[in-house]
Amino acid sequence: MAYFHLPVMLEEAMQALDPQPGGLFADGTLGGGGHSEEILKRIGPEGRLYGIDRDRDAIEAASQRLASYPGFTLLHGNFHDIKSLLGEDIKLDGGLLDLGVSSHQLDSEERGFSYHDDAPLDMRMDRSQGMTAAAWLNSVDAQTFTRALYDYADEKWAARIANVLLERRAIKPLRTTHDLGDIVDRAIPKK
Repeated sequence: MAYFHLPVMLEEAMQALDPQPGGLFADGTLGGGGHSEEILKRIGPEGRLYGIDRDRDAIEAASQRLASYPGFTLLHGNFHDIKSLLGEDIKLDGGLLDLGVSSHQLDSEERGFSYHDDAPLDMRMDRSQGMTAAAWLNSVDAQTFTRALYDYADEKWAARIANVLLERRAIKPLRTTHDLGDIVDRAIPKK
C-alpha cells in the first residue's frame, strides 16, 4: 500500500510556522511527508528540515518522497527525544507535530489498529519496539486496564470491558482485532 500524506490543514500550518528560505525546522511526526515536503519547498536548498518518526513504514515512504530535497535529514525516533536526536544546542526556527494515528496505519491490516479486518492485534507505532496490544491485553490486570480505558478513552464502560477481557482471556488469549472487538461488543449493553 502506498503511504501518501495529504495534510488537511496545510496552509494553516504553513501560515503558523512561516517557513522562510534558509530556515531550520523539525517535523516531529513525519508520517508520509506531506507537511515536510511543503516546508522543504519553502525553506529551499539552503534550509534544513529534520523529519522524525517512529514508524518504519512512514520513514520508508517519506525517504522516497523527499529524496530530491538536499536539506532533508531523516531520523528514526520519537519526537519526545528531539534533544537527543538533534543535539542540545540546536536552535530551530520552528517545529511541527501532527499528532494521532494516520489513515495509512488504520488502513494497513497488518498494523492491527482497525476492526474492519481480523488482523493480529499489534497497534504499535514502532513495530520494532515494545509489546504488542495482544501481549499487553493478555497480561494486564483489571485495574490497570480499567484506568487506561477511562483515562485515555473516557470510556464509561471501562470496568465492565476489563472484566469481560479477564473472563475471555482465561479461556483463550487474545490474538486478533476481532477478539478485542468481540470483548467490547459483549461488554457494552445494547440500547
